[in-house]
Amino acid sequence: FEAFVDDGCSGTTRTALSNTTNCNGNYYLTWQKDDAISITDGTNAAIYKTAECGTNVKFEKESGSISNTAAMYKAFYPSYLTPQNMELPVIQEYVENGVKDFPMYAESCNTTLQFKNLCGILRVSLKNLDADNSASIKNITVMADGKGLSGKFTIGECGAAVTCGTGTATLNCASPVILNSCSATDFNIILPKGEYCGMKLKITTEDGKVINLKAQGAINIRRSGITKVNIALKSATFSGGLEDITITESDVEFNER
Repeated sequence: FEAFVDDGCSGTTRTALSNTTNCNGNYYLTWQKDDAISITDGTNAAIYKTAECGTNVKFEKESGSISNTAAMYKAFYPSYLTPQNMELPVIQEYVENGVKDFPMYAESCNTTLQFKNLCGILRVSLKNLDADNSASIKNITVMADGKGLSGKFTIGECGAAVTCGTGTATLNCASPVILNSCSATDFNIILPKGEYCGMKLKITTEDGKVINLKAQGAINIRRSGITKVNIALKSATFSGGLEDITITESDVEFNER
């Protein structure tokens, strides 16, 4: 199978975001070595893996067996996603300057698969303005009143994942990430497409301090897009006081709750 990734919209790679943009002004989308996808022919399923890097690569069978003359193939990335297991994880893994396992889907009547992103990204950009008060981030949890950010999903008409329930999404840092006082650190959280009212952030530091924030307006997450949240932390923030947060491309602010 030959697999492409959609490079027509802002998006992300498997584990890193490119430092430059393509001719459309969007981030490059590339497969990484050892990426694995699941493919079904409607009856049987198989796992395919690539040894290449790039926007279009060859995938070779790793396990399972499917027909080479099927009328339709359905494929998912990462490979744990299948038609029988369409579920966005509650816990995501922090990757510096990128994401891990950004979910994608493809349908094809031949062995050329054109993958499209199922979700978007909330980029929480944190900066510690207090050089005398170090801060290390352990995890960030996102909650949205009445809408699920994880769990079982279907694929909507626009190709985006549509979740049910009220599941949260948590970005976990295997090693606490130390914030810089000179420049911001990005934390990319994979979320389903949607307009979220009352979105909440719970930021937990290595030493157990918790910062709770709530948006005062709707935040729009686009399929294959990035919505950025800029947060400037001060010493007052760690002792209970909270700074306002401005959302890119909107006037929505996060306030203490």
